[in-house]
Amino acid sequence: MRRLLLSIATLLLSLNTAYVVAEIYKTVDKNGHVTYTDTPPPNTSAKPVELKSLNTTPGVTTSGNYEMSNISYEAPGYSLSLVAPENGKTLMPNERSVTISVNINPVLQDGDLLVFKLDGKPVMKTDETVYELVEPPRGEHSITVSVVNSEGKELAQSEAATIFVMRPPIKHQQAPVPKK
Repeated sequence: MRRLLLSIATLLLSLNTAYVVAEIYKTVDKNGHVTYTDTPPPNTSAKPVELKSLNTTPGVTTSGNYEMSNISYEAPGYSLSLVAPENGKTLMPNERSVTISVNINPVLQDGDLLVFKLDGKPVMKTDETVYELVEPPRGEHSITVSVVNSEGKELAQSEAATIFVMRPPIKHQQAPVPKK
């Protein structure tokens, strides 16, 4: 019984508030601060504000005969450029990593990824524009970055940057020969 009365009271209150139209009042204090309220403050010269009606646009109806096969997705024409490393960079023996950074325009679309490559072989596939290549082998290497779609098709590729990695040679010591 209590729930029924509570439900009826809630219904009556919601119906009653639907028909209430509140005035909005604007007041300006001595410091120039503007306040809007639905009840005029006492001892002030509050002025009712005339609210303009909202502009609305009716929704668009469709015929329902729309087939998904009519949608054609055209891959965006990506523009890629390597920001780092600069072409000809030498990685000294105490430097253990190189940052690869790419500038891409437009931003990657859903499903497209960047593929960071060292000597043409993928080392990382990600949606991030920066990758830290750790401990590249010594010698001369070519770095490129490509954009591939979800099927693995290459959509764009950056120009190559050449890096030189200096590493000290590893000297293998001869195993001691036992004396007779």
